[in-house]
Amino acid sequence: MSRASLITGVFTVLVAVVAVSPVSAQESGSIVPMPGPAASAKRTILLGFDGVDFDLAQRYIDEGILPNLKRLSDEGTFQPLETSNPAQSPVSWGVFNTGSNPGKTGVAGFVARQLHEPDGTRLAGPTPQPNLIHDAEVDLAPFLDFPMALENPVGFTALGAGVFFLVALLFFKLLLRMHGGVALVLALLAGGAGGYLAHQHTVGFPASGKVKYFTNPRQGTNFWSHLDQAGVRMRGIHVPVSYPPDREGPNTQLLSGLGVPDIGGSPGTWYIYTDDPWILDEKQTGTAGRIVKVFADTDPIEARLVGPRNWVATADYQDRIAALERKLAVEGLSPTAVGALEDELATLESEYRRFSNTHGGKVTVPFTMSPDRAAGAVTIDVGGHVQTIEVGGWSDFVQADFVLSKFFVTHAQVRFHVMRCDDEELRVFVAPINFDPRNPPRIPAISSPPEFAAELAGAIGHGYETIGWPSMTNPIKDQPDSKFSPQSFLSSLENTFKLRENLLVASLDDSADWDCYLQVFGTTDRTAHMLYREMDPDHPGYDAEYASTVVNVWGREYPISRAIPEIYKEMDRVVGDILARIDSGALGDDVMLVIVSDHGFQSFRWQVNLNNLLQELGFLVFKDDMDLAAARKARGMFAYADWDSSAAYSLGLGKVYLNVMGRDYPIDPWINEIATGGDGFVELAGMAGTDLSGATLAAYDATGNLTGSWTAEGALAPVDRGLGLLAVSAPGVSDQGGLALVDAAGEVLEFLSWAGEIKALDGPAAGASAVTQTTSGLAGDGTTLARASDGTTLARAGDGWRGSHFAFSRHGASTRGRANGGQQLGRDTPGPVSPERYDEVVEEIRAALLAAVDPATGEAFVTSASRRDEIFSGPWWHEGTAMRWTGREQREIVHDGFADLFLGYEPMYRVSWSNSGGGLDSASIVPNDNHWSGDHVSMDPRHVQGVLFSNLRLQQDARSGLEDIAPTVLKRYGIAIDEAEMDGRALPFEGL
Repeated sequence: MSRASLITGVFTVLVAVVAVSPVSAQESGSIVPMPGPAASAKRTILLGFDGVDFDLAQRYIDEGILPNLKRLSDEGTFQPLETSNPAQSPVSWGVFNTGSNPGKTGVAGFVARQLHEPDGTRLAGPTPQPNLIHDAEVDLAPFLDFPMALENPVGFTALGAGVFFLVALLFFKLLLRMHGGVALVLALLAGGAGGYLAHQHTVGFPASGKVKYFTNPRQGTNFWSHLDQAGVRMRGIHVPVSYPPDREGPNTQLLSGLGVPDIGGSPGTWYIYTDDPWILDEKQTGTAGRIVKVFADTDPIEARLVGPRNWVATADYQDRIAALERKLAVEGLSPTAVGALEDELATLESEYRRFSNTHGGKVTVPFTMSPDRAAGAVTIDVGGHVQTIEVGGWSDFVQADFVLSKFFVTHAQVRFHVMRCDDEELRVFVAPINFDPRNPPRIPAISSPPEFAAELAGAIGHGYETIGWPSMTNPIKDQPDSKFSPQSFLSSLENTFKLRENLLVASLDDSADWDCYLQVFGTTDRTAHMLYREMDPDHPGYDAEYASTVVNVWGREYPISRAIPEIYKEMDRVVGDILARIDSGALGDDVMLVIVSDHGFQSFRWQVNLNNLLQELGFLVFKDDMDLAAARKARGMFAYADWDSSAAYSLGLGKVYLNVMGRDYPIDPWINEIATGGDGFVELAGMAGTDLSGATLAAYDATGNLTGSWTAEGALAPVDRGLGLLAVSAPGVSDQGGLALVDAAGEVLEFLSWAGEIKALDGPAAGASAVTQTTSGLAGDGTTLARASDGTTLARAGDGWRGSHFAFSRHGASTRGRANGGQQLGRDTPGPVSPERYDEVVEEIRAALLAAVDPATGEAFVTSASRRDEIFSGPWWHEGTAMRWTGREQREIVHDGFADLFLGYEPMYRVSWSNSGGGLDSASIVPNDNHWSGDHVSMDPRHVQGVLFSNLRLQQDARSGLEDIAPTVLKRYGIAIDEAEMDGRALPFEGL
């Protein structure tokens, strides 16, 4: 072996061992080219402008303010682009990315209704769940360069010491030819250093070996995966619903967009720090904001940035507490040992409570503010990064590191905005804290490959926003608390748009490294959401004076009533730059430009609360003691809805769910009638059709000993209102002790006692405790039942849907095969819907909603009510189990399907704010007085169509929808389309 090769080997081993953290992408001066084939002769540019409306675009083209889009309209293509149903961004972009309908992507809205945890655990009832990303936990080892450091820390430390010792010994003895003793001493020192460095690499891992992760609920195959497999290089920037991008191919560079959270895992938590004398303590706003009181009695003023929850420390506390509890559970400990362990446990629990109560167990970073109130400026210092910001100004990105442990550090960037700095108040706004793209996270990554985010930052020479929703819509929505001005809002949009444009320009300058380019801009959508009413004098919240407020954005002044056409003008300017490059040949000879939006927009004047409407129509029933006023004060549907008497309810954005037996309304089988004696039987009741084959009835005496058991066979036969009965022959069954019903999987469904407290000592219900039955009209003391004579039965009476609705209250003749005397299975109110009545009830509800009218106008406002089984296909629209990727593994999860009905409203109507979470309003239709005044969600998709522009001409009369873009791109590159997977079709562009 040559000396040079030995030195190279030594260097390689040393670098591998001394690494003390996962490889982090660092800022670079250029983007590393993909390892794909030579550039394709065909170049495709896909630009997405979220929320651009066809009618508005046509109006502004006619007004002459969009010259570049007019050119595309004249020379190429401009037409409506059909959006998804429902018309919501996660749904729409999922359809765009895959070419598949929502039933195949698994996403049908921003908010989903959840009945189960992914592992199948039943929740207490229907629960709204945000549906952009889901929290998850995955094994850490597959993400590590040296998994041994986690799995065997002692061995890894020893290995590090041994490798350093051996390499050093070879180096000093063989290469430098030192004296053996000196070389040995130096090698031992090197071994100690290597062991220390290796040990440091093992410090800070969670004891569980698990790491916090996020799961993308969207399923299906992205069109760029097909491109990648064919060797076509794709670069995507701020691509919606692609987070985390953990399964992209070698020919794909992707930066995720909508769905990427802030560093705390939320869609975007913002803060305001103020010394306002009227603010007494920290206050949470209606959306995602916090107003924090600071005190001006220190110079500088001290405050803290709040970062991610320290899940590493939380897991460590929980592991240590569990370990102490296990020690305490060991039998035979001395009183002294028990006392010492109890004291240690109490101290640790107290420490854990203090940790949890301090900023919610979140990591914080200190910063200071030095206000110059005379000059109207604030100097802010974050860990030595100092910037002075004038009133109305925004800082550059300021770096901040949130340290969870030695191994886990969240590198972040934050922007400050000085809203006020005078003698009366200091008011500093802190935007949601982003991951720092110059040092991005690896677990999970925000880009693919993980270092791509840093390469982009290097290409433009500065950081950029990584959060999926960077626009400050929530602060202006919470304006009464935030006092966030339209100038502040629009200047934040301008900053975001310019950063997006910088990334676009860098990629266009670097066009030799990609064949297909995709980028999405969201500022068009955010502007329309927050400032639509300012151009709609008929909006209930319109204020002429406010609408005439002059702002200075894009280097020009205009009233905020012109905010939407002004952002369209910026879109047009960007398109003009691309057309100029195409005209010059800088992008090649065969360039296809396609511009799309995911949906359009309408003014949002009136809020529709479907729960109010369903209650008015008789399908949703309040609890007995509640009128509307009381129900509105209740905290959510669990507090006001009478599930035993309701047929339907609403959660999310314009969705109606039937209260289906066995799905939304769980019904466990119960013991309904007991006939004692030699010909005895036990009759079981529950949801008709439930198969009880293999279930066991186990009888116990008063001491908990098993006295007999009988096996059920067959299903519950229908009797009434979706409920059924099954009689199980049980000769000799007694009504003196206890009786348990245990299903075939061993779960105790019911354990009843007529002999006081019983705990089963053996048999199928071993370990379970019985519920003592109180009876009336019977011999005995009411809790201990006297024996009934042969031929009579102990039967449940009352009315309802579950065993808990009935009580054992009489002896009488057998009612085998039918409801007991004094018993009504189900109730006369609408009640839960049996599967047999599903079609009948869903059509009844659909007809009633389509016929509903606005009391103020007498006109219908629901224009479409679509059944899920009519508009979706694929595995996700109905309940079931499926495999879903989480991190680097697939897991089988339980999913709860989509809503039974998706409503579409007339323009000007949208689902109410309260309805989204299952709440109520004062009436089914109320005015919208919020700044969030333009929308598309829950509106009929026909009324909110997006746009399709292209420099290629589309054959006349060719309709187009979001699902058609993906197959069009694939056809352009000669890639076969799997019609079973994709629902769209390639659009007939000339020269495709």
